[in-house]
Amino acid sequence: MAPNRPPGIWVKAFFWLIMATYSVFFAEVLSGSFIFPFFNIWGYLVLLPLYGIHALLLFTLVVRWGNRSFESLFSVGLLFGLYEAFITKVIFSPSDGRSPFFFLEVDWLQVSVLVLWWHMFMAFMIPVLLAVTALTRRNDISGWLPRPVKMLLGDKKRSFWAIIAFLVWAGAFMGGNTDPVSGPLAAASGLAIIYALSWLWKKRTGNAFTIEQLLPDKREFFILLGFLVIWCYLVVGTAFGSNGLPGITGHLAIIGVYALCLLLIVLKLRGPSEQSDNGGPKIELGPIDLKALVIMVLVLGVSISISSVTGLGWYVIIFSFLGGSLLGLVCLAAAIISVVRAYLFPRTDG
Repeated sequence: MAPNRPPGIWVKAFFWLIMATYSVFFAEVLSGSFIFPFFNIWGYLVLLPLYGIHALLLFTLVVRWGNRSFESLFSVGLLFGLYEAFITKVIFSPSDGRSPFFFLEVDWLQVSVLVLWWHMFMAFMIPVLLAVTALTRRNDISGWLPRPVKMLLGDKKRSFWAIIAFLVWAGAFMGGNTDPVSGPLAAASGLAIIYALSWLWKKRTGNAFTIEQLLPDKREFFILLGFLVIWCYLVVGTAFGSNGLPGITGHLAIIGVYALCLLLIVLKLRGPSEQSDNGGPKIELGPIDLKALVIMVLVLGVSISISSVTGLGWYVIIFSFLGGSLLGLVCLAAAIISVVRAYLFPRTDG
């Protein structure tokens, strides 16, 4: 397929589906929350649209109207995890009980874990950047990465061991919520589906298109946004029931969070650009081949089994929550500082 020919709507829709499977796999399967989403009607009716459209629309905002930076990606990603407020109500009424950080009718520990860390990285950043680097023509993602990650992934040997370490951690985390049989089976089947879809995409398109060509145009963006609001927020949100909804205080608190997030997004995407760091190596990770698939299945499977059998997974989850919350807060501070710095020291060309 010629690279200068724009993709048709069905080609774009296929790319959107693959991005959605990436997001659901990293967010739902590896968390152990819903481990067989690709073999269940709930996965197709709810999870794929919910995760896929969120990831697609938010990434489109950055690519179309923002500057290519980690802070821009993080800023728009703040809106992803907030669906846990009005759809699942987890932010208001956690299924495992309130934390010591529950006030203003909001569990702020859930906000830090889900909004700043899990959905930010596992449902949004990792899936969309993998889609760019594995499925598109100009597949360098170095501009989206902070310098330490860029330097880590820029070396082939370091990159290999970093991915192995991530798989070991992900397996140990998943093992805390699954058993040693269904956990590895879920991980293997999910990876097999991702491999099959990515292989079919490369065979059909030859990775001939850029991410700019594959993202929704203005009309498609608003059609998808309307579907997200009507189906996911109104229909699915209503199906979850209203038992977990707070009073006026909780609603005002989350609306305030939404407002602050939107303000940060507008300031970051539409404001002056700061001096950018374009140094460092290019990061181009190819699509999963059969050898890589086998290695990933084995590493994940062994890690899940050991974690589940030994009970290690519970400790991995607790420390991951603490570390992830801290990471999210640090990244939020970096995003805010980047906005302030951009307004104080705007980029001057020439």
